[in-house]
Amino acid sequence: MSWAPPHSTKGTIPRRPTPSSSSRSSIAKNAEPVDVSALRNELSQREDELVWLPFDCAARSDPQMQRKLREEFGALEAETKRAHEELSLAREDRDRVENENKTISVKAARDLSASFQMLEEVRQERDSLLNDLNSSRSFMTVLAGKHDAAQSKAYLDLVAQSNALVEANEIHAHETNSLTQRIIEKDAVLASIRREYRDYKLSTEALLSDYQVNKAQLTEVLEDARADMDRLRRNHSQTLRAMEKTARTQDQRCEELQGDIDRLNQSDLELQAEISHLRAELQNTRKSYHEESTSLKREHHLNQDQLRQSLEMRIQHLRVEMETNSAAHQLESNRLRAEAARELEEMASSLEDSRLALQDNIDIMRHNTREKRSITGGLDLDSSDDDGNLRPVDKCEKSIQCESFEARWCSGCDLEQQLVMQEAQLKRQDSTIRELASGVDAIYSAWEENVGSSCDM
Repeated sequence: MSWAPPHSTKGTIPRRPTPSSSSRSSIAKNAEPVDVSALRNELSQREDELVWLPFDCAARSDPQMQRKLREEFGALEAETKRAHEELSLAREDRDRVENENKTISVKAARDLSASFQMLEEVRQERDSLLNDLNSSRSFMTVLAGKHDAAQSKAYLDLVAQSNALVEANEIHAHETNSLTQRIIEKDAVLASIRREYRDYKLSTEALLSDYQVNKAQLTEVLEDARADMDRLRRNHSQTLRAMEKTARTQDQRCEELQGDIDRLNQSDLELQAEISHLRAELQNTRKSYHEESTSLKREHHLNQDQLRQSLEMRIQHLRVEMETNSAAHQLESNRLRAEAARELEEMASSLEDSRLALQDNIDIMRHNTREKRSITGGLDLDSSDDDGNLRPVDKCEKSIQCESFEARWCSGCDLEQQLVMQEAQLKRQDSTIRELASGVDAIYSAWEENVGSSCDM
């Protein structure tokens, strides 16, 4: 019969300390799922930024834009790497918790089996004690009628021993009950650990499934981003080729335009030289015209003075002769009238010839002016800007000034004004000749009347 005192530690199960609240919170904190929704939103936003990034011709060759793209893809790769690291940490936490749960389960099962084994031993010991007690009681019952004084003393010793055995049995029963209570508590702790392990396993599986989904989405996003980047690179290369082709075409066009500009400059120089030549020729023509006009005016005035003097002398001579001899005067007057008429006709013809010559000169000057204006394209040969280029002027009326902001006539208008003045002078000369002729006729008429009246007397 094996029996241990109540204070003995034989057969006791070392109690496994339950995980504290801090350790549970640390496990839950390490095991909580990664927040991949924010990462997914950020990746989609950056994908939109990469896709809708305004790539114009200037930005495609911009090193800052290329650096920005490299930074964006570097950030994506860093975030993907960080997600992989977090997933690996979550896997390590899951494996560690699984190992801890397995260790706790194995130890709890071992302790439970040891507790059941000890309980079985206690029960067997209690049964043996009960059997001993029953055999002792039956033995005492058999010896009850046959004992003597010595037997009574032995009987009392047996009763005391049986009482001690009963007390020991009660103590063992109490220890058995406490051990059963501890086993029940350990079963509850083991059940709670199993529930926590099952919840953590479910959360880990959900985290793993989310990671797989996020990994697939991230892979798809990265593939789309790489495809977009390849497409943007192809578009960029195509745009660069198109820009190079356009640049070559523009260079050729610029060379052609430069050649045209050189030819225009050459023709402009030739035109400037021709305009200078025409200006000099016009100055010479003006000078010659002025000299010729001056000589014609001088000759005309001289002819007028000579004619006036000759007429006055003849009139005086006629008056003297009329006073001396009326008949001779009559004959002489007829002769003088005929001679004066002939001289007047000659003078009128000479004046007409000079007027026609002057009109021819005026027509020639007008023709030359029109030709020079058609050659110069309406440029004023006498007016130029600060660079020496001729200023274009519109054909102005004779009653207004040109739009050159100067109080003078333009070259063509000045010439036309001179021609108009010459024409007016010719008209005045014609009127003067007609007045002189009418005056001569009036003088002869008066002389004839005087001669007739004198003859009548």
